[in-house]
Amino acid sequence: MHYSIGLKVPLGALPAAYFSCQRSKSNGPFAEREGTVHETLMPHLQRALSQYWQMIQMQAKVVGLEAALDAMQHAVFGLDRSGRVILSNRCAEAIVLSGDALRLSSGMLSSIFPQQNRRLQATMAGAVAAGNGSNVTRGGRC
Repeated sequence: MHYSIGLKVPLGALPAAYFSCQRSKSNGPFAEREGTVHETLMPHLQRALSQYWQMIQMQAKVVGLEAALDAMQHAVFGLDRSGRVILSNRCAEAIVLSGDALRLSSGMLSSIFPQQNRRLQATMAGAVAAGNGSNVTRGGRC
């Protein structure tokens, strides 16, 4: 490669990223307009790389959270605003897979025992209401 053009993309507290393009001698040097294109791309590359870094950090936190939940000896189910299960630890998954007490159907958790299911549904409804800000409760145990 005989010719090259590049960008140093500063990323604040993170190490800078570098992008470069090379060209053989037979293709000739880069023109000024190609440098302008690179400079025009700079803010977009900065934003894309910054968002990528934030995503990587969030993924690392999720992995840590999953590991912490899986280390617990209690079943943990996380519910969204509609009461659907959106996360569960290994203990919770094992209980559901055993089919002895709880089931998961279309993302909704229920007990196979009617009386316990009523208590479970009430407890989950309270937890969801608290999460939505419409009720003050701490959840509970069934």
